[in-house]
Amino acid sequence: MNLWLRLVWILIKCFFRGARTTPDHIVHTHFRVGWLDCDLNHHLTNSRYASFMDLARLSFFSDTGLWASLKKRSAFPILQSIEISFIKPIYPGSRVTIATSIIGYDDKYCYINQTFLLNNQIATTARVRAILVDHKNNIHSPKEVLGLYFDENKLPDSVLRWKEYLLAKIKETS
Repeated sequence: MNLWLRLVWILIKCFFRGARTTPDHIVHTHFRVGWLDCDLNHHLTNSRYASFMDLARLSFFSDTGLWASLKKRSAFPILQSIEISFIKPIYPGSRVTIATSIIGYDDKYCYINQTFLLNNQIATTARVRAILVDHKNNIHSPKEVLGLYFDENKLPDSVLRWKEYLLAKIKETS
């Protein structure tokens, strides 16, 4: 139930606020961790990290105007891969800030960085690879949406190595 309330709150804020910045900026989304967000060890449960990240990305896409741009194309982002590194535990009652930013894109995917901050210190980092599709499963180039803000060929080495790893993983399993 508390996730639904958070979703409704984010949607209300997105509807009334509109775009406040551009996609090349970091958007901060704040959450208070409740007891229902935690596991038996009194840490934020792994599944809740992903849920908070979903809500933070929704806020990011709305705050940067990307949601409106995607809507014009009847497109939406779908996660293709996610990599999370847990650094510090997050406890009930903690106020968490998720800093969301776009790292860049290639011909098919958009790469997003999400960092959980606890008292201005990094608690968790995550990288997301998303693909932009429409309702007919047509793939839209991220360049159509992000080309004004990012250079297609400027992905960091760590993202390029992650791409290689994902390709190797796909080859191994097929």
